[in-house]
Amino acid sequence: MNGAPPIDITRAVRDELAVPGRYHLSVVPARPSLLDHVLQWLWDRWSDFWHMLTAHVKIGPAGAALVGDAVVVAAVVGVAMILAHLLVELQLRRMQRDEAMPLGSARSAHALANAAGWAADEGDYGRAIRLLFMAATSARPRSTTCGANCAVATIASMNPLPRSRVSMPRRRTRRRRRMRKHGSARATPTTN
Repeated sequence: MNGAPPIDITRAVRDELAVPGRYHLSVVPARPSLLDHVLQWLWDRWSDFWHMLTAHVKIGPAGAALVGDAVVVAAVVGVAMILAHLLVELQLRRMQRDEAMPLGSARSAHALANAAGWAADEGDYGRAIRLLFMAATSARPRSTTCGANCAVATIASMNPLPRSRVSMPRRRTRRRRRMRKHGSARATPTTN
């Protein structure tokens, strides 16, 4: 069965579409949406406004140049007003910052360490840790330049407070005194 197909598809399609009145191949216009109606109405009002404005006023080339200059001047004045407002706000914030007073007196590192010891004696270890950290950070030098070792900041590099009996919890010192007085509580290995 080698040969031409019994029906020529292309010719059959042409013949079918050529029959008048059988197929309506016209494009159906799309119905405009509500948004299209609103936008068209706004465009019509804008066009009416400009037509009304230009129908009574005749602006020549010199007048158009003056209108353009006026728009440029208005834009420059607007930008200048915005910059002036920003500068006034900046100056006002600087004045407020200079006149600001601290809310409370600054506590020394020694006072913070004492408060941490008292908090630990009361069993408030979370507050004690926070106070010790505040004491350690307030004892470090307040330089703004840190050099090459900026990324390597450790607690040891913060110049911690010297250890004293006051900064240690009292329970620990009482226990040590008891151990000194009554002997060591540790079990000593016995040899046979």
